[in-house]
Amino acid sequence: MNTVALYRLACSLPSLAVLFSSPVISSGSIPPPDCKLINSPFAVGDTALREVTHYYKSGQLLERYWLRNGLLEGSRTVYHRNGRPNQEMGYRLGQLDGAFKRYNKRGQLEKQAAYANGSFHGAWAVYEHGAKRIEASFAHGKLNGWYYEYYRTGVVQVKCFYRAGGIVSGEQHYRADGTLAYEYISNKDHNRLVTKAIYDQAGHRQKLETVELMPLTFYLFGAQAHE
Repeated sequence: MNTVALYRLACSLPSLAVLFSSPVISSGSIPPPDCKLINSPFAVGDTALREVTHYYKSGQLLERYWLRNGLLEGSRTVYHRNGRPNQEMGYRLGQLDGAFKRYNKRGQLEKQAAYANGSFHGAWAVYEHGAKRIEASFAHGKLNGWYYEYYRTGVVQVKCFYRAGGIVSGEQHYRADGTLAYEYISNKDHNRLVTKAIYDQAGHRQKLETVELMPLTFYLFGAQAHE
């Protein structure tokens, strides 16, 4: 993906660094300084499932989770200051496991993902004002399946296919009316030199040129997508 395309995406979606990051409070962190601890964390060796709650100084609930043997176990919910959920997730033996959802302060879904043993595993999506903008699929922490980017209208804007972390298709870019505008076609060596094919409104190929780029997903998910 070129710099122009990356800039377009960054301008169209809220807080990319936040949306693509892991949950805001990790299993080993302490609560933020503006909250007070109500129930103390329980030590290793305590095999009972213990509830832990953190509150803002105002008295509003900040988060609730459970510990067993010193590790996060079961559901965990983090709240905005207005009382609405910020993040909902599950843990197993201290690792993220199961569904994860992040909401904005208005209660609209911003991100959803599935985890297994601390890694992305399953469907992954980003939303803007309630509309899905990016959709992907992971298997054991690596991109696996179709990747889509959408216009605000819901029309597909970009799509490509991954298998076990490697891109195995071209990267196709569509106009707002759904017609194919251009596509990047990987060469046999799968390096950054690719062929860009440009199409007219009727779907006829008009031009071929060689360009150097990184696919869009390199910037969103890092180099693991291209190992």
